[in-house]
Amino acid sequence: MLRFARDAVGILLGGRRNFRPANMKILGFLLMLAGWAIVLAAMGMLSTEGARSVFVAAGIGVETTGLVLVIRSHANPRGLED
Repeated sequence: MLRFARDAVGILLGGRRNFRPANMKILGFLLMLAGWAIVLAAMGMLSTEGARSVFVAAGIGVETTGLVLVIRSHANPRGLED
């Protein structure tokens, strides 16, 4: 699991040393799902607008991170152009 997370951080930061597109796609989709769950949980559990908006912003940030990971996993590694 630690290697999986390290690979994800490497791709997000631009490095592609341990490029595994299938794992990165799965992680990206799981992050998007988790961000969606954070938003829904915040809307259901929190009553004040301030706390709700902070958690919604965090959920959107997690979703965006997942989307970036999915998009970057589709790109060719540097030096392996078709």
